[in-house]
Amino acid sequence: MSDEGIAVNQRRDGARYVGAYERDEKHGLGTTYRKDGSIKYKGMWKFDLPEDEGVAMQVEEDGSIYEGPFQAGERHGAKGILYHSDGTKEYEGRWVNDEMDDPKQALYRWLDGSTYKGPFVSNQKHGEGLYADKYGNEERRLYEND
Repeated sequence: MSDEGIAVNQRRDGARYVGAYERDEKHGLGTTYRKDGSIKYKGMWKFDLPEDEGVAMQVEEDGSIYEGPFQAGERHGAKGILYHSDGTKEYEGRWVNDEMDDPKQALYRWLDGSTYKGPFVSNQKHGEGLYADKYGNEERRLYEND
């Protein structure tokens, strides 16, 4: 592989990277693929780690998808969206160091259609939020590390 440029790097296990390199590291726009050919990450890279201030995409093995910013290889920044494997939104809000963490107003949706709108801290509902069940019945609740 060259020191920099655009390349395809196929690993022995079948996974591959297609995109920009610099100093033999993923750097610039690129996509990683799993051995079955499905996308694992698509977006900007900085010295071998996902780093994108815009909308990068990460697909988990369970089929859930994250779209949003990355910093130093982790989900990090405002307006990150996590989708359930069926394509419905699961979480929309700020991410900090790979955790759902929005002290103002995030949206969380369970697969049954019930929702929570309110603050999140370290992947947990925390503070006053609005819970709505799958039928639309709403209730304001105070959550603490839930």
